Amino acid sequence: MSSETGTGFRKIGISLLLVGLICFVFGLTACRARSSRTAVDGGRSTNTGQSISTGDSLLRDLDNTNANIRLKAVRSLGSTGPKANSAVSRLLEMAGNDPHPNVRSEALVALAKIDPENLSVVGLAIAAISDSNIRVRKEAIVDLARAGYTNGQFLAALQKKAQFEPDRRLRKVADGAYRKLLAQSAVAGRSPEVKPPADKQPVKEAKAALEKPAPKADEEFKPTVEFVFPKARDENRDAVAVIIGNKDYEESEKNVPDVKFAHNDAEAMNRFVIESLGYREGNVLLILDATQADLVATFGTKDDYKGRLFDWIRPGKSDVFVYYSGHGAPSLHDGSSFLLPVDADPMKVELTGYKLETFYDNLNKINARKVTIVLDACFSGSSSEGVIVKNASSISLRVVDPKKLASATIFTASDSSEVASWDDKAKYGLFTRHFLEGVTGKADGKGFGDGDGKVELSEMKTFLESEVTYDARRQYGRDQHPRISGDQKEVISVVK
Repeated sequence: MSSETGTGFRKIGISLLLVGLICFVFGLTACRARSSRTAVDGGRSTNTGQSISTGDSLLRDLDNTNANIRLKAVRSLGSTGPKANSAVSRLLEMAGNDPHPNVRSEALVALAKIDPENLSVVGLAIAAISDSNIRVRKEAIVDLARAGYTNGQFLAALQKKAQFEPDRRLRKVADGAYRKLLAQSAVAGRSPEVKPPADKQPVKEAKAALEKPAPKADEEFKPTVEFVFPKARDENRDAVAVIIGNKDYEESEKNVPDVKFAHNDAEAMNRFVIESLGYREGNVLLILDATQADLVATFGTKDDYKGRLFDWIRPGKSDVFVYYSGHGAPSLHDGSSFLLPVDADPMKVELTGYKLETFYDNLNKINARKVTIVLDACFSGSSSEGVIVKNASSISLRVVDPKKLASATIFTASDSSEVASWDDKAKYGLFTRHFLEGVTGKADGKGFGDGDGKVELSEMKTFLESEVTYDARRQYGRDQHPRISGDQKEVISVVK
């Protein structure tokens, strides 16, 4: 967090003390700092004998005068998870009182991973998302969502924040975080109208949710390629973007493998539209792990195209940029293509997916000035991790003709029968990586463009058809032919 959050987070220390006092009055033993041999079980403190020592060096580093050393120690403890419970007491102090805002925020994240049901941690988290400083509120919501904090009381508070937060933009951030965490929650019987849990609510399942992805996931999926996005000359004030990254599929243990780098793809594309295309941050709808309800709410239905995107644009004035990284799937009945939400069953895609034809039709109806669509997905029924739809190879795939989209520029990662590959080295989708390299200058360079500082569609087409096709064959020994359509003279980005 930035230094502007300093005053706000110090106030949290007071909130933490009040929570502790309340817990004492009601005799709740869950609020006390626990020893290195203690674990929470259903609101009681019981000796499990499974805690490991956090190490004298890390504990000493928590008191180091160098903020960077303290920060590193806090992150190391957080990555250890519940086994680091001997550090809870000290981390609670740091979350409320450490002089450095980044240390305070990381201490909160670490506590959410180590001891999610500790009522002092719950109180601290709720205080953070309710702080009077909007920057504190926003960064706490984002941080705790990334940490996968699914405590029931916290979710109830976050739901209220999504409904009643006075700032419109932050309401949307809170709503996205709430939906994501609710989907991740493994607590049995939880409904969308989350109620604060009973004192003896089981914690074991919540901890399992918190531990997905595994502690090493951040490093495993961290991008190894950094993009330098050229700064937009002017703000495109009325432009609206929808950026979707579907990574964590609910059927991942059954039919649908996760799309390992979809969040990286979406976050990089989010930076591109804001930094290089001049889109206002408040006009970019970033959705990580979109459900079918999210897609319907955003793009509408076959019978009603007036979804959230329609509400956001100015007819005839707004440029629209839509990006999707995730799975696609074909219908088993007629081979038509569907975007695959994270809660979909690919074997019943007609009921649980989002039809690509509806997607294109509704984008054509919203009366945008210009539409750009980038799809890093394939619709063959296969993926880099294996088959999504059984017997998909026998389906006659029906290609949706996007030519009926007026003034649209469309990029798709592969031909209809091909797999859209990942780039395991760069930690992006293979197509997305080359797309971002192209729009940041390579497509305008020698062998592909004229070097005039403007990346035109014809240059992107030449670049992507060359580089994606070659890279897929070199890395995986298979064909991947991107499809690009639109006005060949259209300027996609300006690089100098």
